[in-house]
Amino acid sequence: MPHVSGPALAAAFTLIASAAVAQTVPPTPTIVVLGQGRAERLPDAFFIAGRIRGDGPDQIAALRALAETQGSLNQALTRLDDLTGARLRTDSVSVEPVYSGNCRDEGSDRDSEGDGCNISGYVASVRFQFRGAPANLAGNAVSLAAELGARDVATSGVDIEDRAALKTEANRLAFADASAQAEALAVASGRRIVRILRVQDVNARGTESELAVVDDIVVTGSRIRPSVAISVDLPPVVVEARLNVVFEIE
Repeated sequence: MPHVSGPALAAAFTLIASAAVAQTVPPTPTIVVLGQGRAERLPDAFFIAGRIRGDGPDQIAALRALAETQGSLNQALTRLDDLTGARLRTDSVSVEPVYSGNCRDEGSDRDSEGDGCNISGYVASVRFQFRGAPANLAGNAVSLAAELGARDVATSGVDIEDRAALKTEANRLAFADASAQAEALAVASGRRIVRILRVQDVNARGTESELAVVDDIVVTGSRIRPSVAISVDLPPVVVEARLNVVFEIE
């Protein structure tokens, strides 16, 4: 039988006793609440979106027509009367054939001869999104874009310059809501709040995606107005916050 020295045996008993004590220590009493906050502010800027197209007897001609329309739209929107800021995004460019009127959408090979499915031309199109400020010009921007040949034009959103400040306000309101809930629960249970143990943002699952392929445009030169002015009342920008807050109580 191996010999165990006295100090080693004493140390072993000490470790066992410490582990036993640790297992019997009661957990820290806590209150866990979900605080919610909502902050809103009138928008500083607007977004509109739509599609522009160009037609031609061949693909190159269709693309040239599209480029001309895009250039005209770009210049006109950036010169909109009272506009103070502009950004333009384009994506989803496509070139497609246009078939003769006797061609059905489904059925035989459209390019086969003698079946009424001959190509009569091409159409090139691109989607666009335009951001401008101030927000009250959204209706005029839609009107001007439609006047210049854009299709399916509509307001598509609003924005503010200082979104971080609005997020901070929403978080402040959410924390105040959590504190009020915790205080009420503590009083109801005959306890008092000692300190905050943890705060977690429930919505923190990644950042919002930013617009890609965006060109900043300097607004200069003479200004233009649409033939028909449209007044719109855009909704406020809303930021909501949800915080899980853990309070220690005694």
